[in-house]
Amino acid sequence: MNAGNACRGVFHAEAVRRRQAEPGGGGEEDLRIGLGARDAVRVDDAVEGNDPAYLFSLQSWLDLPGHTAVDALFRSVGTRPDPVVSAYSELDVRFGWTLRSGWDLSVVGQNLLHAHHSELLSPNAPHYDFRRGVFVRSRWYF
Repeated sequence: MNAGNACRGVFHAEAVRRRQAEPGGGGEEDLRIGLGARDAVRVDDAVEGNDPAYLFSLQSWLDLPGHTAVDALFRSVGTRPDPVVSAYSELDVRFGWTLRSGWDLSVVGQNLLHAHHSELLSPNAPHYDFRRGVFVRSRWYF
């Protein structure tokens, strides 16, 4: 791919909303909305000129009463030009429980909107097919 001496501009937008429930009401919520950033670079080779047309994400973390939490991430990625990788949108969700201090258990769903989608991790690598998945995670930390 050769785009000559063209440069692409930089753009980024992010809005963050944080709300904490009243004392005793339990729970805390974060909502994050972001649009992707693109560096101002010369796009005269396949690596630098292969950014997706757009990146969009919406993420929320919600701590609920009873030591539970719900987290969600929606993301949408535009088409990549060379090699062509189709645009996709996906949703990840986590339901978690803190069983005791230092130990939590979660049910996680990834790529829930479609059975699969392709991504290109680097220009010289093959496309990777990411499939929908649901799993249980136990985390012990100290």
